[in-house]
Amino acid sequence: MSQEELARAALAYYRDDLGLSNRAVAEAFSISPDSFDQYMNGDDSALTGGQKTAIGTECAAWIHAEDEDIAAAKLRGYDLKGVREALGLVK
Repeated sequence: MSQEELARAALAYYRDDLGLSNRAVAEAFSISPDSFDQYMNGDDSALTGGQKTAIGTECAAWIHAEDEDIAAAKLRGYDLKGVREALGLVK
């Protein structure tokens, strides 16, 4: 998977997990909903480099927070799965 594909997959995972629409996610990032839809449908040129960087930075923070939550849950005996498992990055 390319970096762009991983970013889209992570966004889709969190969007779906939170029950949000593309429009809601686009608004959260102050991005045109049409441009965000195009990006999510595979058009890498639909967003600017700055927009992609902002999304990537935020997704990295979400993944880090999720990793910490999963580690804490494991200490309590729970076996939670996160975005890394959903994308096949960890088995």
